[in-house]
Amino acid sequence: AALAARDVGPALAWAQGRRAWLAARRSDLLFELHRLCFVALLAAATSPEAVAGVLAYGRAHLAPFAESHFDHVQQLMGAVLHAGRLHGSPYAALAGGGLWTAAAETLQRDFRAAAGLPAANPLEAAVEAGAAALGPLAKCASMLKAKAGARGAGALGGGLPVDLP
Repeated sequence: AALAARDVGPALAWAQGRRAWLAARRSDLLFELHRLCFVALLAAATSPEAVAGVLAYGRAHLAPFAESHFDHVQQLMGAVLHAGRLHGSPYAALAGGGLWTAAAETLQRDFRAAAGLPAANPLEAAVEAGAAALGPLAKCASMLKAKAGARGAGALGGGLPVDLP
């Protein structure tokens, strides 16, 4: 919920507390969260002092990811040239919602794994399974109805010849 409100704080605190576990899973969560912070600072930077603060944040928090996420870090450093005006720059995608969505999905996946929960929401999985089975069941019922119609009404007793869980 906090990420949906564009508040990285709670997610970042959770991830930093599980840094070793996330590293063992090769999760990109910490990088994605620090990238969001960097972009937010960059978008708000309107003075040379603020840009210096953004660069200091990058050195402190993005440098550990420079090897594993070189292309992304390079893109972020290029975006520094457009500090305070990202929306009208070639780096406008950084200020869009795509990075927030990706970070929220990564957080959800890692949180579920840390809690020992399945990757998918159980209710969502049940609905998808039911929807996938609905078509074949309807076809089976219509075929049985047609077959019963050929034999006479009530030949099947009004139900399917198999038990459904």
